[in-house]
Amino acid sequence: MAPSTKPQPEPEPNAIHAGQLGGILGLGDTDGVHIDAVLGVPYLGKTSEFFGLGGWSSDRPDCGGVLFPSLPQGYGDSGFKNTRMHGYVDTKPGETDNHMLVEQQATAFYTTAAATEFVTKAVEKWGECAHQVVTLNKPSDKHNPDEPYTVGAAAIVDGILTVTTNRESQPNDPWQCQHSLTSRRNVVIDVAICTPTG
Repeated sequence: MAPSTKPQPEPEPNAIHAGQLGGILGLGDTDGVHIDAVLGVPYLGKTSEFFGLGGWSSDRPDCGGVLFPSLPQGYGDSGFKNTRMHGYVDTKPGETDNHMLVEQQATAFYTTAAATEFVTKAVEKWGECAHQVVTLNKPSDKHNPDEPYTVGAAAIVDGILTVTTNRESQPNDPWQCQHSLTSRRNVVIDVAICTPTG
């Protein structure tokens, strides 16, 4: 999905632009090393990197992007200017089972106020969906195209909106995600980290 086509204000002086989003995410030859160290895991390999929004969605547009970064219903009508997404798993080449998924997204808005407003609206949407089941739709996944998650209570700590979700569809393979959202200047930073709980 492309950025909104509705009229937008002129970007602020010194606003973060598309070419700087990769630097915010730490994208580069050694970006996985940096994330490994932060999360305390031996290996994370890059699996995806793209501009724009992802191909997943959910059955609850009113919940916005509560489940994961880059969901179209989380960003589609927000008026963002540019967005960049990056994903990692801890599966090494030749392995099949991953035990950690990390998705991070940096989204540039035209103004600081617009980025702040996006997070404010997310607080409301995520909060209204607490203790409810929201189903993630993954049309490209032939084995698990629909994954229901129970959404926990959202909280704001040090200016960061955070929520925990638990996958309900696979009782033999429990999976929990920590999803966080915040803004700095005209950029919204959106990160989800998922790990097994069994």
